[in-house]
Amino acid sequence: MQSVVVLSYKRGGIKLSIHYKQDSMLA
Repeated sequence: MQSVVVLSYKRGGIKLSIHYKQDSMLA
């Protein structure tokens, strides 16, 4: 999961970071 966070953050940046955070909350 941590790997996805780094990749998402590097790919989209803050926007993707927020999206991933929401997923974590749902999970």
